[in-house]
Amino acid sequence: MAEPIESTIETHSEVKKHEEVHSTEHEHPTPIHENPENPLEGTIHIGPNKEHQKSSEPKKVLLPSSVYENLYSKCLVGADDVINNHTFLQPLHRQIKNQGKFHETLLSNYNTVTGDYVNDKVFRILENDVENPKVNWKSRAIAVNDDEIMITGGIEDSTQVFLLNIHNHSTTELPNLHIGRELHCMAWIDFSPAVIGGCSIHGQALDSVEIFGNDLWHPKTPINNKRYGLSACSTGNKTWIFGGANSRNNPILKAEVYENGFWTEINAHLPRGLVGMGAFKVKDEIFILGGFGEDGKNSRKVYVFDTKKEEFSKRKSLSSSASFSQNLWILKDNMAYGFSFKGNEVTYSLE
Repeated sequence: MAEPIESTIETHSEVKKHEEVHSTEHEHPTPIHENPENPLEGTIHIGPNKEHQKSSEPKKVLLPSSVYENLYSKCLVGADDVINNHTFLQPLHRQIKNQGKFHETLLSNYNTVTGDYVNDKVFRILENDVENPKVNWKSRAIAVNDDEIMITGGIEDSTQVFLLNIHNHSTTELPNLHIGRELHCMAWIDFSPAVIGGCSIHGQALDSVEIFGNDLWHPKTPINNKRYGLSACSTGNKTWIFGGANSRNNPILKAEVYENGFWTEINAHLPRGLVGMGAFKVKDEIFILGGFGEDGKNSRKVYVFDTKKEEFSKRKSLSSSASFSQNLWILKDNMAYGFSFKGNEVTYSLE
């Protein structure tokens, strides 16, 4: 049975219908933040500190509750039909409902249900019992401006794309990806949101890259090594990718950089094979945290990649091992804040 996970809970007064989806931690496919310097130009304006045009009434509603520093949001689950079908939820649901609080699903990283609902006690639900089908651990997200997060791909609909508005609690559907994917990564390429790599619904690793512009997805030069579970980070006009694997036991150590329309392998290799790493930029350095290793365990290791020297070095480790799904981070007061694959908050001092 899957391990229960914990997270935090916040107040909200309404719960919308939720479907049930099953997942396995860091499942491999089975055969069958950061902001750019300039906003994206187009009908839908995507970029930091740029007012975007309001679309017509959204087609879907997920009802996130609140946002943490304009990057994190939580999507409510626990509609009456879900509660009625899970008898062990009912006593806790009554207690929470009486106090005006509901259990939630994290948007960032894993979207499983929740904790700390009253008096610092923990409300646990097994990870396979309740999960948001549209925002699942195989989809990927990127904050595209102060108000919206773009969600792409995943196990429910591998070509889906929508904007999640963290203030009015709605979603707006965007044109689908050309190639469906899951376990991919999102970053900025040429100052536009991009999806990179991942695997197909048939379990095949992908080298495909698509960027969003003028309300459409456009194919770009593919990466050199097909991979899923990779991590990416953008620095000015360059985009870097690290880690991932092209099959269950074949991690990719080679790092690549995109510049001037082409992907190039760099001489520096990731020190060990990892998938699901956290990645963010601080000045000329990219911090690479945790990840899921070939040994089947999460890592505590932290590496820093110098984008000028193109070299890796070690830094102090995380306080506990972790891997990451959505690569959404907050950098504040020499601290980095994120959520791990299991929904636990991860903090890391940059000093």
